[in-house]
Amino acid sequence: MYYKYLCLVFKNSTAHKLFVIFIICFFYLVSCSPSIPESTIYIKGSKYYAGDGINHAQYEIEIDDFYMLDHEVTNLEFAEVMNLALSKNMIYVNEEQKSILLNKDSQWNLIELYKEGCQIKLDNNQFSVSEGMEDYPVIFVSWYGAVAYCNFLGLIEGRNALYDLEDWVYDENATGGYRLPTNEEWEYAATERGKSGKLFSGAADPEESAWYKTNSKGATHPVKQLEPNELGLYDMSGNIWEFCTEKMGDFRGQIQSPELRLNTSYRLMRGGSYLSEDMNLYKFVQIIDYPNYLKGSKETGFRTVFIK
Repeated sequence: MYYKYLCLVFKNSTAHKLFVIFIICFFYLVSCSPSIPESTIYIKGSKYYAGDGINHAQYEIEIDDFYMLDHEVTNLEFAEVMNLALSKNMIYVNEEQKSILLNKDSQWNLIELYKEGCQIKLDNNQFSVSEGMEDYPVIFVSWYGAVAYCNFLGLIEGRNALYDLEDWVYDENATGGYRLPTNEEWEYAATERGKSGKLFSGAADPEESAWYKTNSKGATHPVKQLEPNELGLYDMSGNIWEFCTEKMGDFRGQIQSPELRLNTSYRLMRGGSYLSEDMNLYKFVQIIDYPNYLKGSKETGFRTVFIK
């Protein structure tokens, strides 16, 4: 109705032509501009004191705005991205050595598909998920597989790849793509922007928000089954340990300098798992991923951060 009215007003005029061109350009730009990813939570940044000063050194840091996936990456999400990556020759499958690599010369296996308990399968050059396990968090994915997933997901969606997959370093100034959360971002989100007084992320009682040794029955559970924290993030405590993007220093709690964050095989994990005691669900607990965990394990997975 309004469009017809405007056409009558501006009919055969320069203003009418410009108006039409504007409308066409507007809708083209809207349709072509990558939107904010679904299932992500906007987290407004601020100054934050990382660490609790007891278990880990406390220091002030400025957190920028970011978006965090409200759940741990699931088997189905991981398999779908890997299938698209495989179709675009972004990864290399070595059936003989039972490995999923970036290329045939790569030394880092992206996921330990052939470990007992892995819920993702590869048959006839196609990834699939064990029946009924689609919404469970992906496990046995390596830190390198989690990083590759971030890049692949960004490229598939027409966004930017934030990591250099030759030295496994991300550009700290890059935007418009996905990466793993930094240690401080993860903690900032788990502590509800530093405002939560609860011992665990989401609740004072871990039974309400975390799958852990007491209630998990020795297995992972589908994501988003228990209570989220006040930001709307699920499973920040329990279910699986989550990879962060950088390493810790030689001593836990050591304040990081840029050179300590980069190009190392020792990375940080947060949150606890379905096999953890409640003390390891505490929102400030950090563990260093020793090489066996770096390759992926039955207790480790990840969630993504989107940088607009």
